[in-house]
Amino acid sequence: MCVENILACFDKANSEQVEEGATWYHVAHEVALSVGAGNIQRGAGILAALSPRLRWDLNIAAAYELTRDGNTSRQFGANRDKALRILHGEKSCKVLGGLKVRAFYEAILHPHNRAGKAVIDRHAASVYYGVKLDAEGVDKVLGSKPKVREIQKAYAKAARKRGVSTYTMQATCWVIWRTS
Repeated sequence: MCVENILACFDKANSEQVEEGATWYHVAHEVALSVGAGNIQRGAGILAALSPRLRWDLNIAAAYELTRDGNTSRQFGANRDKALRILHGEKSCKVLGGLKVRAFYEAILHPHNRAGKAVIDRHAASVYYGVKLDAEGVDKVLGSKPKVREIQKAYAKAARKRGVSTYTMQATCWVIWRTS
């Protein structure tokens, strides 16, 4: 049932939306190269660390603000502190935690990986269930590692059915869901 929800969302995409989904992480990779001044691990790590509950355009702005000013007003607490640690040389893979943040980092770092794990955020979880989850539902789902892994597997299965990468499936659904 839930794989069918993902496929139904993906199948609504027009050709421009499929192209946007197929290139989304490639574009994010280029942004990360710029944010990290050529160091993709640093740039992807900073973007991933700042990403929780932050729209992509604000995530980018926060990353540039952090690298330019050594701080950002757009993200606080542990997320900002992790980004600062990465900025100052700690390895992203040792600093980042959480399934969503780690998957986001890997997707930005390796956008060509056809078998990468889907980035499960509130939009991806809502697509999986076929309904917009409220804040409590999002927290319940994203707070459960087994549930996130189940959703990641469903995206991978849906991607195989359509002959696209898991990242393309997830990103295309993200494009569709957030605008519907």
